[in-house]
Amino acid sequence: MVSNMGSYIFFAPEMFMSKKSNVKVRGEKTDIWALGITMFYMLTGQYPFGKPTDLFDLKAKVEGNQFNYHLIKNIDTRTILQKLLEHDQNKRATLDQILESNWVTNNGKEKIEVSNIECDHIDKEGKK
Repeated sequence: MVSNMGSYIFFAPEMFMSKKSNVKVRGEKTDIWALGITMFYMLTGQYPFGKPTDLFDLKAKVEGNQFNYHLIKNIDTRTILQKLLEHDQNKRATLDQILESNWVTNNGKEKIEVSNIECDHIDKEGKK
């Protein structure tokens, strides 16, 4: 039996879904979500859904996508955050999309590539 691990505040929407819903939770997609939560907090000093009162309130806010994006003034930053915090895990940003985003690349002026030397034990799909 697999159980969810980590802090609830970083849980992606699919992690809150009932086991009966048969939604496959994909680790790389939940990591992207957690990156979005972390980035939002680092930029604003608060979580995108404010201060939930309890786990049920957090679940409702995450599932309802009730985020305070108005706190992010820079449009490129807001755009990438919305992609990181996409409710549908199948539409959520991939690592390549993040690395190609205007916010990361300074509008295409500064490209970042993941080096095979740094990650020679993992292929492009994240498999060993």
